[in-house]
Amino acid sequence: QMDLDVMWSFLWASVWQVLWGLFLLPLEWAPWPVPGGSSSKSPSTLATDLGEAWTCFMGLDPGAELSSCSAEPAWALFLMYLLLNLGHNVLGMWLIKQLSALWISVGSIICGNLVGVLSVVPLLSGKSAAPLKLEQVLALTLSSIAMLVYNLGHGRDTQSPETKGLEEAPPSEA
Repeated sequence: QMDLDVMWSFLWASVWQVLWGLFLLPLEWAPWPVPGGSSSKSPSTLATDLGEAWTCFMGLDPGAELSSCSAEPAWALFLMYLLLNLGHNVLGMWLIKQLSALWISVGSIICGNLVGVLSVVPLLSGKSAAPLKLEQVLALTLSSIAMLVYNLGHGRDTQSPETKGLEEAPPSEA
């Protein structure tokens, strides 16, 4: 077992996310196709784009053409996301350290399915709540079945005393 501090590991994972985000920022200015035409963002509009994004984040509409910013308080939802994500990541690192990566995979599937099901509740999702489509129900069902089938299989623990020293026989040369 490795002696790795959970918070230290989480800190460096976060640092790398920020560095990769800054490194990939110029992709925002690529002329990607978007609904209604192409992106008009460029390095010269960065200050304006950041100002409009902040205005929208605070719950105000930056212009007459955009009215979706005042629908829900983005800053409150983002704060809730940060707190839940911090808890999820720290507990996930703890699970990996104490048990195995299998349990974080199982937990992620369960959380993903739970979020998918709870996203239809207007109290939790706000005005954007909508019933699940058939494709979404099938995806949630398939991921649950896949997790169940995986967990029904019998894995081989190479570290347990019962299997210590047992190795698969090398293929015979014919």
